[in-house]
Amino acid sequence: GSVTTKLMQKVATEREYAVLSILEKNAQNDAFYRLWTTKESYVKRDGRGFYIAPTELSVNLSETLSISKNGIEENVSFMEIPLSGYKITVCY
Repeated sequence: GSVTTKLMQKVATEREYAVLSILEKNAQNDAFYRLWTTKESYVKRDGRGFYIAPTELSVNLSETLSISKNGIEENVSFMEIPLSGYKITVCY
Protein backbone atom coordinates (compact mmCIF):
# COMPACT_ATOMS: atom_id res chain seq x y z
CA GLY A 1 0.00 0.00 0.00
CA SER A 2 0.82 3.65 -0.17
CA VAL A 3 2.56 5.27 2.78
CA THR A 4 0.70 8.23 4.31
CA THR A 5 2.28 11.53 5.29
CA LYS A 6 1.08 10.99 8.87
CA LEU A 7 2.86 7.61 9.09
CA MET A 8 6.06 9.04 7.62
CA GLN A 9 6.03 11.88 10.17
CA LYS A 10 5.50 9.41 13.02
CA VAL A 11 8.43 7.18 12.03
CA ALA A 12 10.96 9.43 10.27
CA THR A 13 13.24 12.11 11.64
CA GLU A 14 12.84 15.58 10.11
CA ARG A 15 15.80 14.94 7.80
CA GLU A 16 14.48 11.51 6.75
CA TYR A 17 11.01 12.98 6.15
CA ALA A 18 12.48 15.73 3.98
CA VAL A 19 14.25 13.11 1.84
CA LEU A 20 11.19 10.85 1.62
CA SER A 21 8.81 13.69 0.75
CA ILE A 22 10.64 14.65 -2.45
CA LEU A 23 10.66 11.11 -3.88
CA GLU A 24 8.23 9.84 -6.51
CA LYS A 25 5.50 7.68 -4.89
CA ASN A 26 6.94 4.22 -5.75
CA ALA A 27 10.46 5.26 -4.72
CA GLN A 28 9.01 6.87 -1.58
CA ASN A 29 7.21 3.67 -0.56
CA ASP A 30 10.35 1.60 -1.21
CA ALA A 31 12.57 3.98 0.81
CA PHE A 32 10.03 4.22 3.65
CA TYR A 33 9.76 0.47 4.09
CA ARG A 34 13.54 0.14 3.94
CA LEU A 35 13.77 2.83 6.65
CA TRP A 36 11.04 1.18 8.73
CA THR A 37 12.50 -2.35 8.61
CA THR A 38 15.94 -1.00 9.50
CA LYS A 39 14.58 0.80 12.59
CA GLU A 40 12.38 -2.16 13.54
CA SER A 41 15.26 -4.65 13.30
CA TYR A 42 17.46 -2.37 15.42
CA VAL A 43 14.93 -1.98 18.25
CA LYS A 44 14.29 -5.73 18.27
CA ARG A 45 18.04 -6.40 18.50
CA ASP A 46 18.30 -3.86 21.32
CA GLY A 47 15.56 -5.72 23.19
CA ARG A 48 13.56 -2.67 24.23
CA GLY A 49 11.41 -2.61 21.13
CA PHE A 50 9.57 0.61 20.46
CA TYR A 51 10.24 1.93 23.94
CA ILE A 52 12.87 3.55 21.72
CA ALA A 53 10.93 6.06 19.63
CA PRO A 54 11.50 5.62 15.88
CA THR A 55 12.31 9.33 15.65
CA GLU A 56 15.27 8.85 18.07
CA LEU A 57 16.87 6.75 15.35
CA SER A 58 18.32 8.09 12.14
CA VAL A 59 19.00 5.72 9.25
CA ASN A 60 21.54 6.25 6.49
CA LEU A 61 19.84 4.60 3.50
CA SER A 62 22.98 4.37 1.39
CA GLU A 63 24.02 1.04 -0.11
CA THR A 64 25.45 0.03 3.27
CA LEU A 65 22.82 0.71 5.93
CA SER A 66 23.82 2.39 9.17
CA ILE A 67 21.87 3.83 12.09
CA SER A 68 22.49 6.43 14.76
CA LYS A 69 20.63 6.97 18.01
CA ASN A 70 20.36 10.56 19.21
CA GLY A 71 23.18 11.52 16.84
CA ILE A 72 25.62 8.77 17.87
CA GLU A 73 26.33 6.05 15.31
CA GLU A 74 25.57 2.57 16.61
CA ASN A 75 28.08 -0.26 16.16
CA VAL A 76 25.72 -2.67 14.39
CA SER A 77 25.41 -4.18 10.93
CA PHE A 78 22.39 -4.85 8.77
CA MET A 79 21.55 -7.48 6.19
CA GLU A 80 18.72 -6.98 3.75
CA ILE A 81 17.07 -10.17 2.53
CA PRO A 82 15.55 -9.96 -0.94
CA LEU A 83 12.03 -11.37 -1.11
CA SER A 84 9.64 -10.31 -3.85
CA GLY A 85 7.06 -7.85 -2.56
CA TYR A 86 8.55 -7.60 0.94
CA LYS A 87 11.30 -5.75 2.82
CA ILE A 88 13.25 -7.80 5.34
CA THR A 89 16.16 -6.34 7.30
CA VAL A 90 18.16 -8.09 9.99
CA CYS A 91 20.26 -6.16 12.54
CA TYR A 92 23.26 -7.86 14.12
